[in-house]
Amino acid sequence: MTKSQLVYEKNLNHGKIKVTIGICIRNEEKTIKRTMESIIRQDFPHELMEVIIVDDGSEDNTLQVVLDFAREMHMNVRVFHSSWKGLGPARNQVVTNARGDYIIWVDGGTVLPRDHVRKQIEFMERHPNIGIAKARCAALEEKNIVSILEDLQYRAYDFRYSGKVNSFVLGTCGATYRTRAIREIGGFDNSFKGSGEDFDVECRMREKGWLLYRTSAIFFREHLRTWKSIWNEGLKYGYGGCYTIRKYKWKVLKRLLLSILDGLINAKTAYMLTRRKIAFLLIFHHAFKKLAWFFGFLKYHLECLTLRGN
Repeated sequence: MTKSQLVYEKNLNHGKIKVTIGICIRNEEKTIKRTMESIIRQDFPHELMEVIIVDDGSEDNTLQVVLDFAREMHMNVRVFHSSWKGLGPARNQVVTNARGDYIIWVDGGTVLPRDHVRKQIEFMERHPNIGIAKARCAALEEKNIVSILEDLQYRAYDFRYSGKVNSFVLGTCGATYRTRAIREIGGFDNSFKGSGEDFDVECRMREKGWLLYRTSAIFFREHLRTWKSIWNEGLKYGYGGCYTIRKYKWKVLKRLLLSILDGLINAKTAYMLTRRKIAFLLIFHHAFKKLAWFFGFLKYHLECLTLRGN
């Protein structure tokens, strides 16, 4: 398939939908079950909810797991499937089809507390000038030193960037978008395939006068557990970062320069919050991520040179 195709639809409610749960996934067979279960358990009225799932070319059993859950859910559900198109196009599939006033983005491996949707929607209803409200991320489980460091990093960022956020990249997972706001800026940029689509949207939201905010609501996710997975994620972000630098230049470079000290600041902040000495390993943790990012950035440019040479 080259275009996203609607492979399943359940329309129990033809009336007003308040919130759309947007799930863009690829190869999440092992983690999507808990995500779907947490959506089913939400205490927000199910007749005011819909779920739009975009399976972006999974090569495992993700699509079948999703379809099994979709048939059991007592809310409107649509499932799309395509060959791999990337995050920008996948998220636009949700934006285009959303009937809700708000879109809550949920990734594979994410678990929402029972009151998550209700808290986020109540917050957005009270603040009509906010375009994006990001909840705070917590670890599902602390399996080893890597997942502990990942959790400490998120705790530090949550403490450092609370309330109105002017420069820090919030990210999409756990974020609630005002549908009118994301459509006003033309949705996501389809050229962002692997990463960077969140930074791009947030920049354009701010340019249109929308506020970005970090709320007190919580969502849980499975943090990375191995140094290899952290390295691979850094490579992906570095590769995708080339698109953001090409589009925003100084804004991205300024953010990169400011982030050099993040490891030290996060270590100090996390230790202050938890009194766990392991927090000081965040200095190494951050440096390792930045090194992976650099190699991903370098990989993109080497591929470009190779294509030009051919």
